[in-house]
Parts: sequence; structure tokens; C-alpha cells
Amino acid sequence: MAAPHAARRSWWALLLLIALFFFSTTPTFAQTPADCLAENTLDDLVGCVKTFMALEGSDAYAEPGPALLADWQRAVTDLLGGACSPMALPASLTSAYTMAPFQDGAETYCVLLETTDADADGTVDHGWGTVVFNPDPNAKLLSIDIPHPLNDTKTPEQGIAIFKGVQARTYVLAGSHRRANPVLSGCQDDYHLADAAHNEAHTFQATLAAMNDLGVPFTSIQFHGMGEHSCGDVDVYITHGTKRHPLPNSLADQLKQGFASAIPAGWNWTVTIPGDNPSCNLSGTQNTQGRLLNGIAPGAVCETQAWTHTGRFVHIEQKRHVRADSVHAYWITAINGVASNQVPDPIHFHVTSPNGGENWELGTPVEVTWDHQGSNANVNLALYKDGDHEKTIVSSTANDGFYAWTVDDGLEAGSDYTVRIKSTDDGDYRDYSDFPFSIAAGSNTPTLTVFSPNGGESIERGAEMTVTWATQNVPGDVDVTLFKEGSYYKKIVDDTANDGSYTWFVPFDLPEGSTYTVRVRSEQDSGLRDYSDAAFDILTGPSSLVLTLTSPNGGETLEVGGTYAITWDTQHMPEDVHLAVFKNGSYRKRITSSTANDGHYEWTIPNSLTPDDDYTIRVRSTVEHDHRDYSDVAFSIALPLSKGTSLAAELPAEVALGQNYPNPFNPITTIRYALPVAAPVTLTIHDLLGREVARLVDGAQAAGMHVARFDASQLASGLYLYRLQVGTQVETRRMTLLK
Repeated sequence: MAAPHAARRSWWALLLLIALFFFSTTPTFAQTPADCLAENTLDDLVGCVKTFMALEGSDAYAEPGPALLADWQRAVTDLLGGACSPMALPASLTSAYTMAPFQDGAETYCVLLETTDADADGTVDHGWGTVVFNPDPNAKLLSIDIPHPLNDTKTPEQGIAIFKGVQARTYVLAGSHRRANPVLSGCQDDYHLADAAHNEAHTFQATLAAMNDLGVPFTSIQFHGMGEHSCGDVDVYITHGTKRHPLPNSLADQLKQGFASAIPAGWNWTVTIPGDNPSCNLSGTQNTQGRLLNGIAPGAVCETQAWTHTGRFVHIEQKRHVRADSVHAYWITAINGVASNQVPDPIHFHVTSPNGGENWELGTPVEVTWDHQGSNANVNLALYKDGDHEKTIVSSTANDGFYAWTVDDGLEAGSDYTVRIKSTDDGDYRDYSDFPFSIAAGSNTPTLTVFSPNGGESIERGAEMTVTWATQNVPGDVDVTLFKEGSYYKKIVDDTANDGSYTWFVPFDLPEGSTYTVRVRSEQDSGLRDYSDAAFDILTGPSSLVLTLTSPNGGETLEVGGTYAITWDTQHMPEDVHLAVFKNGSYRKRITSSTANDGHYEWTIPNSLTPDDDYTIRVRSTVEHDHRDYSDVAFSIALPLSKGTSLAAELPAEVALGQNYPNPFNPITTIRYALPVAAPVTLTIHDLLGREVARLVDGAQAAGMHVARFDASQLASGLYLYRLQVGTQVETRRMTLLK
């Protein structure tokens, strides 16, 4: 009988050696953002930076102002212009940002990143961005860009692997989840301020503007994630900020061919570009960096789509499996096989009129003109609307640089037209208007005029403000927007009837000031808009807004499956409220998207919430997201105990030991127990041979409900017993550890 015992001793010895090895090799975790600079590789640096980014629903992203954006752009310009050390940052950045050399193996890079968590909340205070610069003079003039690191899973790791593998010039990482601030972007209203790719007021935009100012053919390759249900059967969609089919041998075309050839044939992935079938609507046309790098003037980025294709911007949408670690090498092969950073210039043709900004009227004669480079082939002229083919102007005409055309009366008025010229011999020889132009309805030209507030009014916070306007020949609804100091401030209403009036409750937290104006804009034609002629005032009103959560407000214990009242005080806030539960300060799940603002909501605790003691509730206006309040202190969620003992009772009637949760578990579980009176308590864990492997409680405890946390990370998978002894009374249950 000695041999089996010896075998078991050898088994436990082996487990002990494995445990010692694991704990001796487990990496330490960074305590502050500054610790990221002490990592050993760029991969570790990126992983570290991610842990300090603002999360979805955290409201932790702070938008930089114009002065800070200018300082950031200056810092990036200095970084790209020379060695990174010594180099002084602008004064506005020195308290929160660091620019320093970073050694990864034999290579030295320079990093610019935020290293301060002043309020010690576990995230960087601004989350604006991280730039890694490769000073090697042989580095490619490529920037590998990741605009949504926490929204598009695995793109940061993918980007840094590709950056090193292709020896690119820069790696740019936008610094937060794109929904880390609930305010909508002023540049692209479908997205939030923290969404780097769709917000002009972001250091991501300023970083690429600095690259643009270098005067070298810098190319940005942005890696995005695509939902599994997006774009049908397409796995990878490579575009260049426009819906047009790329020219042959363009960067987008080369990447498509290179990546499709590099991946194993058995994977059967569909890799496409605009014009392919199947296609995709995620063309990057609303990406602010795509517009900037495609030649749109910075001041026009928010209002202009990226029609031109200079080859300086490639937008890559990819599903989750394409971002896996095992795929990085194929992207590196594809990018290293690119012959040039630049798309070849259009051959033979260049549209000179209409080339952007013209206003043509229906039924009037106009001239389409272009430069031609000696080709004898005839040309085809076509009209495009919003990037799609609208009609053929002429199927074939001489390539003499001029064509007279009368604008068809049947066309729809709009500001989103372009003209395409194409060789009748070879359709790849073509050009488009660089920017859209307008077609209007002549004497019936649509008009839109704001009447009030139109300048000089004084409106109190908490009061109603009525916006009025008049339109002529403007179909469809309108949106109404508040501007401050001439810049977008907040949306008043996204979509309302074009009936000439909209009444708005002025938020109590709107800053006082005398620089406000209102814009009314057509939903169907964004070029049809009008603003207040002069600024009006926002003043403090006689009353103040109240929204205060009163229950649960800290210290309560709520049972899974139980129904409890969420209560709050409210005053001067007419809109409905949204309720959500947070865990450890981070958004956990929605309770209700909208309920009446009557101060009371009955909530049944779902079993999807893990028993723990770090929950809080948030109540928030469904209209003004800044109107909100949270539980002052955390409360607990627990499972009901055995023997009918209820956590709602003031004191349990008898000793009770609850089933651990979760069970099975890996490697942490929670054990709850109840004491009717104060008593000495021991709570121990045993293996199936009866040997004690852990002691969780040993000492006197007060009457009431108690919780013990068990970490089994050092134990092997299997069945274990947990034993509660209170005086002479003993309760025992089983638990299962699965690793």
C-alpha cells in the first residue's frame, strides 16, 4: 500500500514546483501610467497603456481645447523632426505627458504618451493619445494607426506588431474607448467626442496634421474592427476614404492583392475594395483623418467628404478573426510587398470644372472642362451624387477639354454632386471633381432663415427657449444645434418637424455666457442651414436642478432575485431618466433605458450580477446626460442563504451556510454564512482526503451576515469541501474547482 501514497506525494510535489514556477514568472502589473515606460517591449508598453484608458460609459475622456491641440501638434512635429531626447514638451503638456526613448531589443524608439493619473482613479486623466516614433532613417513613410483601441478588440496589439514588422515610421494609438464620453462629436454627430476617427477636436487629428505638414509622402494605414454581422460575407474591406474603385496598383489595390495572396488558401477569406462584389458600406468617407490626408483643407474637414484619393490614407475594416495574433505575419508580408506609399496620379485627365464649390441651377447651360494629356481616345462624362453614379452626361465626346451641358430639370437640388471623366478605351483612366458642387432650383432656390433667438435675447437656465425659423422649398425634417463662440457646443434636437418652431428646456448646467447662437439645418441637405445673426445670453435662473439618488445609497445588501425600490429626488427636470448599475466604478449593465422621472423604480436583481460588495446605481436624464447622480457609497448583492434565511431580516434565526458562488469556479469564489448570535467561527477548505488546504476565518465574529472570499489559484482542479464551525455546530458543503 506504500506505492500509491508515494505516487500521491510525487504528484503534490510536482504541483508545488509548478506553482512556484508560475508565481516566480508572473509579471508585475503597472501601478501608475508612468510605470508603462519601464516595460521591456513595445508590445508590453501598448498592453500597459491600454489598462489605463477610459472605458465605455465612464465619462472619463476630456476633450482638449484648441490651445492644447496646437501644443500637441507642435510636440509631434518636434518628435518627427529629430531625436527624442533631449526634447522639451510644451508647458501645457509637461505635467501629464512624457516624451522619452524606449529600448525594445536592439531597437530604440521614441514614445510620447500620458503618464499621469492625478486623481488616482485607475485611468489617465485625458486619454488623448500615444505616439511611437521610429527614428531609423530606413523606416518606411508609413503610419500604423489605431483609432479605437478598446472598441475594436486586439487592434492595438495588431498595430504594434505590424509597426515593428514593416519598420514603419510611426504608431499612433488613440487614447480611449470611443464611447468614454457621452457627448456627441461636433464633427460627426453619429459618434462621440472620444471617437478619435470621427472628431476633429482630438489629438489623433492633430497628430496626422503634423505628419501632413512635413511635406513628405506620409501614408496613414488605419486598422479598424468590423462587427461579425457587418458587410455580409466580407472579412476584410480595404478602402481609401472614398466610395470610388481605387486605381490599379494603388496602395489599397496592392494591399488587397498582397493580403489575399499571403493568407493560407484554405482560409477562404473574402478581401475586397470599393467596387468589388460583395461590397461594404464602411468606406471611411466620414473619417476625419481620411479627409485631411486626402487633401481636404483642415477648416472644411467636418463638412466635406473625402472624395479625392491621394494615396495617403487607407482605411481597413476587419472582422475579429482577422485581428488574431496568428494573422499579423500575413499583414506584414502584404505591407512589405507594397511597391510605393503613393497612389499613381490619374493618367491623361484632370477635371477643372466643376471642381468643388460651384453653384449650378437647373435648366441652365454650363461648361464641363478638363485638362487632357495628349490622348486621342474619346471620353465619357458622368454626374455623381453622394459618391454614386447619378446619370451619364455624355457617353462619348472628343477629348478636347470642353463640353457644353444644360443641367437637367429633373435632377434633385443638392450640394453633393461631382463629375467624373473616363476614357472610352480604358475605364481605369479617369478623374473626378476634387470637391462636391451644388445644383439649385433656380428661382425656386430653397431658403432657410432663423428668426429667434437671433441676437440680444437673455434666456435663463431652467426656462423654455423657443427656436423659430422659416423655410421655402426645403423638404424633410431639420436639426437644431447650439453653438458657443462660433463653435459647435451641443445638439438641441437631432430630428424635428420642419414646422418653424421647436421649444427647448435650457439645461441648468449650461455655462452662463453671451456668446451663444443657434443653427437650424436641413436633414436632407446639410448645405441648407442658417444661424442666429448675433449672439444671445444664457443667464442663471431663479431655481436650480435637483437629481439626487437616495436608495440604494450605500451599505445595503440586496439579494439576487429580490425586488427593491430605486428612489431619487428630482426637481426642475421634466425629462425621463435612465438607470444603470455600476461595479467597482465601471458600467456593468442597464437597468432601464427610460422610465418616468417620478423618483421611484422597482428593480428585480438579475442572476447575471455576480454577488459582491462594490455595486452602485446611476440615475441620469435621458436628454441631458450631464444631469445625473450615483450612490454615495457602494452596496452589496448576495445570493439567498440556505434554510430559508433571508438577507432582508435584521438577524438570522439560525446558523446558515450558503452554497458558494459561482460554482464551479476558477479560481475565485464567494462563501456566505449567517450567525444568529456572536460566536467564535472557523471556516476552512479541505480536499476529499479531509486535509485542510486553506483557512479563511478563525476567530470571534458578530451576529449577522458574513462573506468570505476564496482564491484557489494555487490548487488543482477537483472537488473540495468547505466547513463552517460555530461553537459545536458544524455545516459542510461541496464546491468544484475547474481550471
